[in-house]
Amino acid sequence: MSFETFRGASHRSEVDVIVSLFQKARSRAMNNIEQSTWGVCYIAPNYVLLKGLVACDVAYVVDTVKANEVVAAASDFNTMFPVVIFLQLSGSTDETTVEVKQNARTSTISINEAGTIIW
Repeated sequence: MSFETFRGASHRSEVDVIVSLFQKARSRAMNNIEQSTWGVCYIAPNYVLLKGLVACDVAYVVDTVKANEVVAAASDFNTMFPVVIFLQLSGSTDETTVEVKQNARTSTISINEAGTIIW
C-alpha cells in the first residue's frame, strides 16, 4: 500500500467520523431523546456530541471522538468548524458546510436547513 493510498483512506475515515456524529446528533434530536436539542462541535482535539445547548461548551458534552490532528489542523477546525445544533422532533438546523482537508484532498459536508446531511 502506498502512502497516497493510506492518506486517502485516512481522509475518507475522518469524513465518515464527522458525518456519523452529525447523523447521531440529528437522530437523537428527531427522536426527542431526553427532550433536548442535540449538536456537534469541535473542541481540540475532539469532535464533541452535545446535548441541550446553544453554543459549544464543555458543560453540554455527552461524548467525544478524537479527531485526526493532521486533518483538524489542515482544515483549521479550531476556527472553521461550525457548531451544528439539530432541533427537537424536526431535526432542522442552520444551513452550514464543513470542509475537511488533508494534503491535496478536500471534501465538503453540507447540511441544509431541513437537517439533511450531504457528503
